[in-house]
Amino acid sequence: MLNRTNYERECVQAKKRGLELPRKPRGKPVNRPRLQFDYDKIAPVPATEPPTPTSDAARNHTPNPYINSALVHEQILAVRAKATNLNKETLKIDHGQDSSLYPESFPHFVRGRDSARTYITSLFTSQIAIYDGAMGTMIQNYSKRNRLEEEEYRGDRFLDWSCNVKGNNDMLSISQPQIIQDIYRQYLEVGGSNMI
Repeated sequence: MLNRTNYERECVQAKKRGLELPRKPRGKPVNRPRLQFDYDKIAPVPATEPPTPTSDAARNHTPNPYINSALVHEQILAVRAKATNLNKETLKIDHGQDSSLYPESFPHFVRGRDSARTYITSLFTSQIAIYDGAMGTMIQNYSKRNRLEEEEYRGDRFLDWSCNVKGNNDMLSISQPQIIQDIYRQYLEVGGSNMI
């Protein structure tokens, strides 16, 4: 037979008699010393930038040249050959900017001249920035007001797609770009912060 505590016996008696259950007794909390682990002995260091990826370019803050046509690795060429873009020959894949477009100091950024990592670090340590503007929520709200169905997700480009695409929000950038554009416009009109 199980040994019951006094509280459990009182509860059983109260139920039999149809009385209100007694209050549960509270014991005094026992103060125990916190367990110490090896990482507790490491002195905290203030973060001056986001965690660095493992690539040498990221660690050295090397700017990306954005000259994608110069990339000739066999896997990149194989992916380009499989691309289903309508005008492959005229497709612009180089996105570098003229280095004299803006001054060489923060808050100005020129693709190909400045390191995006350095720029983002300067931005996050000096200003409020919207990094992720809750796009999924905004698309769902738009969908509730305007009824986005399978046909709207498919658009003209994906009419013959082999599977259902409703709910594939990434596809809206191609099939319904005006919806995504309107959502970004709403964030920009609110203002008060930078958008990345």
